[in-house]
Amino acid sequence: MAAPDRQSEGVILRSPATSAPPAAVSSSVHLNAANRADPDEIDRALIDLLLRDVKMTNRELAASIGISESAVSSRLRNLTASGAINFTAIIDWEEAGFEWLVIARIRTHNRPPREVAEAVSNLAQCLVAAVSLGDHNVVAYLLVQDRAELKRLTNDDLPSIAGIAHMSLDLATDTVITPNGRRVFVGRGVPLLRLPAPRVQLDDLDVAILEALIEDGRQSNRRIAHAQRASEGTVRARINRLVQANLVRAVAMVDPVALGFAAVIATISIRADRTRIMEIRNELAAIHEIAFMAVCVGDSDLSIALTANAPEELVEVIAERVQTIPGIHNIEILLFVDIVLFSPYMKRLANTGR
Repeated sequence: MAAPDRQSEGVILRSPATSAPPAAVSSSVHLNAANRADPDEIDRALIDLLLRDVKMTNRELAASIGISESAVSSRLRNLTASGAINFTAIIDWEEAGFEWLVIARIRTHNRPPREVAEAVSNLAQCLVAAVSLGDHNVVAYLLVQDRAELKRLTNDDLPSIAGIAHMSLDLATDTVITPNGRRVFVGRGVPLLRLPAPRVQLDDLDVAILEALIEDGRQSNRRIAHAQRASEGTVRARINRLVQANLVRAVAMVDPVALGFAAVIATISIRADRTRIMEIRNELAAIHEIAFMAVCVGDSDLSIALTANAPEELVEVIAERVQTIPGIHNIEILLFVDIVLFSPYMKRLANTGR
């Protein structure tokens, strides 16, 4: 029997078990500092190697660091159990069939910002929804498939949410995920993952393989093949095809709080000189603390997401390294104080195009 044409209706991937929010999600400025881990030098060496190549075997890791394979296994169990490191996969949202990323800054009225953020998070397009501190109360990142969906989102879906007094909307025309952004894992209430129009044809086995990689990006092809009752060679060929199509990449990501390098997240909207927008983008990309950046049309010319270990560090980066870039005129800082939804699985695998 022929495989179903999933492209005619899109593809839905189940959300990973690892995406469930922790028992005590902080609603303060510090995301979850009580869960900070205490990795030693060997743990950090393991993490660094896996961030570069998630598929390194325990034998290769042991040889690189100079410890036994059993010690590697024990340390990785502890690191994954604590949530300090996650083995998963990233889906390229453009290859999945999304055309646009919308960044919404929302001012609320007569309704708690948390309730408004929860309502926004229930939209199928929502990727991130957070309560923020600043001139706007809620920040959301939303992926839309095409102009028709963009029109519904901006004209119907968002305006119909009770409690929204004002919205500032930015449409990203160019996005960059920095090395910092690729390694940061923050998972809060991740919904089903929507691939509305994948550019590569997918059948049921492809979907199962994608789900398996997102659940555990380090698991072997043999294990996936056994679970799917397929041959190891078939699974290997399917994964190679999906990777070569730039749809998916297995990765290691780390919890920024558990490892003590980022307890604060903020989004910054920038008005800038459009004649040197690409030069500004390139200068911003060199700032280590920036995790995400978008060139926009709308109320902002650029939007960036920053991570820092404390609010004072965030202020220092903004004041000394962002605002001093020639051509940046005005900025708006929104500090995430309560993350309602955050999906770490949909990102761009290439830093060009939308």
